[in-house]
Amino acid sequence: MVRTKSPGLVPPPSIIWPVLLVLSAAFLLTGAFTNELWFDESFSVAMATHSFAEIWDIAALDVHPVLYYWMLHLVNVIFGTNLIVYRVVTLLPTFLFAVLGATVVRRDYGDIAGLLFAVMSVMLPHASSMSVQLRMYSWAAFSIGACFLCALHIKKLSDAGARRPTRLWVLFALASLASAYLHYFGAIAAFIINLLLMIHLLRGVAAKSENAQSNMGAFVVSTVCQLALYAPWLLKLLDQLSVVSTSYWIKLTPARLAQMMVYPLVSTQMLDEARGLSGGMLQMVALVFLALAAALLLLLAFLFIRFCMISLRPLARGSHCRVQRSDDWAVDVWWGVAVYAGTVAFALAASVLLASPIAVARYFYVALPPLLLVISIVAAKLLGVRAIACGCAALIAVGLYGQAVFVAAGYSQLNNEPIDYLEAVAHTYDNDGEPTVISSNILCAGTYAVMCDDVPQTFIAPDTGIGRAYRVYAPVMSFAAHVEEVLSASGRFIVVLDEDNAEENDVYEVTSLADDLVATGAFEVVEGRTFYRPYERNNYTVTVLERMQ
Repeated sequence: MVRTKSPGLVPPPSIIWPVLLVLSAAFLLTGAFTNELWFDESFSVAMATHSFAEIWDIAALDVHPVLYYWMLHLVNVIFGTNLIVYRVVTLLPTFLFAVLGATVVRRDYGDIAGLLFAVMSVMLPHASSMSVQLRMYSWAAFSIGACFLCALHIKKLSDAGARRPTRLWVLFALASLASAYLHYFGAIAAFIINLLLMIHLLRGVAAKSENAQSNMGAFVVSTVCQLALYAPWLLKLLDQLSVVSTSYWIKLTPARLAQMMVYPLVSTQMLDEARGLSGGMLQMVALVFLALAAALLLLLAFLFIRFCMISLRPLARGSHCRVQRSDDWAVDVWWGVAVYAGTVAFALAASVLLASPIAVARYFYVALPPLLLVISIVAAKLLGVRAIACGCAALIAVGLYGQAVFVAAGYSQLNNEPIDYLEAVAHTYDNDGEPTVISSNILCAGTYAVMCDDVPQTFIAPDTGIGRAYRVYAPVMSFAAHVEEVLSASGRFIVVLDEDNAEENDVYEVTSLADDLVATGAFEVVEGRTFYRPYERNNYTVTVLERMQ
């Protein structure tokens, strides 16, 4: 690994790194103090209230592994259901990326590469929003980043003839295993990292390198341990594959495909603002920052093309130049590209085989850290100080704007209006006892079950496929296979929960249960309202129906 020297214009490390870490923590924490949730987050919060064994069984009915839910449960045991603490725990790995930039990346590739890695890991709009969403993506991304860095160090030490790094092998195995238990895209990325390292060590073994042989033995032990510890979950994984192929809800739309191309720099909130969600000057501001993000994407494309021209030209000539050496920075770059591109390719192939798209932008984020590392390395090697400074300034500007939009949505009082309204109508139309609240839309029902847990509700859906995992919301949520089961036992009034969002309906095929009931002629609308929730960027409807006499 080649270390680049810091230009004279860069402040001394004793100043820049402490300031950077403090600013990174402050920046990430701006979005951590909201109590708002969207459906996936509500599922995480509900899971955290169950025991380790229950989480294991329920997660087997879902589409993700268990480790993040276990982590939240441990936090729940100590602090109770505290969304702020949950978010701080979830943003910790994103902050640790900045720490890695200030330490490991800086030591191996120089101050500029370390600075770029830290800034990108924290300031990318998608990264900062994922850091506080109560899902496993931030921790999965960090475990992949740690696994990749460990693999690079093992490769370097093996080539240098150093003693087998036992501690490093342990960290590598733990990070790889954690990746697989956090997210399946993490398992894919970790598999690719293991494969790259194995191929490299086998080349050393073929060259009769004693050090490579020793490390190959460590690799075999690491692989066996990982497989043994992951084996208990493999049977659950087979069950989940059947769920994905029969009842997975994600569909590929043109908008979703476009988002996958630009997601690190352009968040969904930024796209909504650019489409005119707020209108007026705010839309113009969004378009300006979107143009700035597009310029950064063009810079990255130029950087990659330039790197390819430099690193591949000698190979085309048959020259054994230094970019072909296994300990060179260019090889590290190609490893990072292979991890990300391989994960994307694997996901697309799996989508075809399962006949069900499993690719969304937040899943790809799990494999992004190796790509961010190689971008940092290439930029530090091939760009001048002014270009790097301009790129950093543009990225920080886009990141600040993206965070401002995200924070404004997260702290908006509009988010609470449907919750307050549901509580009001549930107690007003309570049939002189327990209110009858029903929904066939889990996206809003799950959120209501966590945020409005004093109002019991019934979810209408067949007890098959992924629907069985929704029992995580019990006892607030009860279940019925058909709406007639609820209507036969209900009183005079029924409160119906639903969503009213055209774009989401295109994706999830949501129908209006209230309209269906009114169409039967047995019910009429007493009152109802539609609320826009900025945090989710969609509309919730609450409709009160009265049984016709």
